[in-house]
Amino acid sequence: MPLGGYEISIRLGEEMKVHKRMHNGEERWIVDGRVNGKRQRPQFDSKKQAEAYMKSIEKEPVVSAWWSDSTPAERVDLHAAYNIAKEEGFSLVAAAQNQAKNEAGVSYLKRMTLQDAVGSMGRD
Repeated sequence: MPLGGYEISIRLGEEMKVHKRMHNGEERWIVDGRVNGKRQRPQFDSKKQAEAYMKSIEKEPVVSAWWSDSTPAERVDLHAAYNIAKEEGFSLVAAAQNQAKNEAGVSYLKRMTLQDAVGSMGRD
């Protein structure tokens, strides 16, 4: 089922599991499973944190798939844009909508990073 350009792959019999492992002499909790066909093995300090992560992945597979497919540069841009928007008191959606509106629509939009779009809305 395509959603936002991503196809989510959830197969019966394949579920995420929580395992306890020793890593560099420390007890770590690992969530092992596949998200959008890619194996993920994030580590946590407690079983409670690992189970909370696992539940969030199951509830939001589209977001997880989209985030895991983003490049490190895109992730940095999104994080920086989010921080700017949060400091200035508006959302990223509001910034994107305002940018589209001020540039008179799709045919006039300039190619830019989300951080540039949010930064151009800041107070002067």
